[in-house]
Order: sequence, then C-alpha cells, then structure tokens
Amino acid sequence: SQSVEISGVQRGSVLVAQPIDNLFSLRRSILIVLFTVTSIFALTALWFWLAALLTFTRPLSQLTDATTKMSQGDLNQKVKPAYWFFRDEITVLTENFNSMAETLSESYASLEEKVKQRTQELAVARDAAVAANKSKSEFVSVVSHELKLPMTSIKGYSDLMLGGATGKAKEVAGEAV
Repeated sequence: SQSVEISGVQRGSVLVAQPIDNLFSLRRSILIVLFTVTSIFALTALWFWLAALLTFTRPLSQLTDATTKMSQGDLNQKVKPAYWFFRDEITVLTENFNSMAETLSESYASLEEKVKQRTQELAVARDAAVAANKSKSEFVSVVSHELKLPMTSIKGYSDLMLGGATGKAKEVAGEAV
C-alpha cells in the first residue's frame, strides 16, 4: 500500500491490486500474439523459400543436368520452361537452351549425313582412281611390248648393216644408221 499525503498530512493510503487471473490471462494473450506473429513470419519465410526453389533452384538444376548430358554427347536434351506469373531470365535462358539444343542436334544429324555422302563419293573416286591406275599399267605394258619387238628388229638390222653383212653401205647411209 502507498500512503497519500495532502499538504504534508497523511490523508490515506492507496492499494493497487489486480487479480492473479488477470495477469495470467494477459500473459496468455501476449503469448498467443507472439505465437501468431512468429507463425505468420515462419509461413511467409517458407512460402518465399518454396517460391525460390520452384522459380530459381529447380530450373537451374534442370539446366545444369541437361548441359552436363550434352557435354557427354547426348544431344537430345530439352528442359521444360516453367513460369507462373511472368517470363523471367531463367525462363528465357531455358527457352534459348532448348532452341540451341535443337539446332545443335539438327546440325549434328546433317553433318552425319554429309559425312556419309562424302565417304560414298570418296569411295567412288578411289575406285575410279584404282581402275585408271590399272588401265595405265596395262597400257604401259602393252605399249612397251609393242614398241620393244619392232625396235629389237630394227636394232638388229642396223647392226647387220653397220657390220657389213649386207654389203658395203654408203657412207651417208652408215652415218644415218
């Protein structure tokens, strides 16, 4: 209790009392408000975490997996673009990756077809070169034989003429032979 003095004379006392139930109910109310506010903050943080996971982490993880597979030679990769409200940078990146992967796959298929075609053309050219080489060898062999036989005869007759077996050859004819 607290004494009350007026003009220096004690005139009474004041006692402030509050029932204990009111204090506990006030404490309970404060705890409920704190728990509610903390829960709201926790749910908001969880919502932001899920939004970040769905918006950033998962698409980037899918892009990383797809680029890893492409670097290992699997060119048929496609990442599903996922956006809820707007097209963000990750969605644009995903769409550009899919376009690039499709173009790369088509180019690779086209390149394989060109390599097959060029290989066939080279095989035909090689066969033609082998046939031409064989024809050349046969031609040289035939020409060599055909020229060798008459030249041997001409050389033999020339030796006979120079040796005098056919009689005295004139000096001009001897010089010519």
